[in-house]
Amino acid sequence: MCLMDSRRDGCLIYMLLIREGLKIDWDECECDLYNVTKDEDGKVIEPDYIGGLRCCYDQTRCKVKHGFQGSKKGFYLKYTVKYVDWNASIVPVKIHILDIEYPVEACSVVGPSGGCTDTKKLSVPFPIGGDVIYGVAHQHTGGAGSTLHGEDGRVICSSHRIYGKGKEPGNESGYVVGMSTCYPKPGSIKIMKGETVTLVTNYSSARRHSGVMSLFYFLVAEASPKANYRRGTETVVLHNVVGDSAMFGMGLLVLAAVFY
Repeated sequence: MCLMDSRRDGCLIYMLLIREGLKIDWDECECDLYNVTKDEDGKVIEPDYIGGLRCCYDQTRCKVKHGFQGSKKGFYLKYTVKYVDWNASIVPVKIHILDIEYPVEACSVVGPSGGCTDTKKLSVPFPIGGDVIYGVAHQHTGGAGSTLHGEDGRVICSSHRIYGKGKEPGNESGYVVGMSTCYPKPGSIKIMKGETVTLVTNYSSARRHSGVMSLFYFLVAEASPKANYRRGTETVVLHNVVGDSAMFGMGLLVLAAVFY
């Protein structure tokens, strides 16, 4: 994940490297698998905090046997940056991110389909009004999709998980390798200023999951009488990040621009 940060020239890149054959508990940040007793801010981690981001923050490493010496490996990231010339057809938008981290306890009774689902909800008042032009969820193993609802219960965007079925990169069996996206026609899906939006997120509870991540990204173009909507290739240009707190989660506002 890459976020533009106004404090730095460039972006922050978050990576978690998982070796083939390791238990799924490693990428769910179970605390007993990481040799840490305090979180990134130096606060003591409570005994009932089983796992999550507080146990595998930047520079933390998996716990290994005493004296173990692993081989060194190099990892490289390749990406493409596209620039566009500014013109009247570019409409300013903001990226909003709802973020929930929570544990999922295993269900006591397995349903007839062979599993059961844990559902969490997050409701926040929306700071601006405008047209939704893009939406997508972000989940990890066990994710069963997320939906963003408006105050009246209407569906703003529903994003479904895609699981890998092979061994090749990008199609790893048992892992979430993608999420479906929403590209509503500009003007067809609106959010009013002050409207309470609700994120409903689902994870499988056939087994316990620690510190599951459920993010929802959506881009909103603020309503403007001078907006010149023109269908075309959507191109997003990120500029900076502004923090915005939300109950049981976090919202990040990112200035951006998009072609219509």
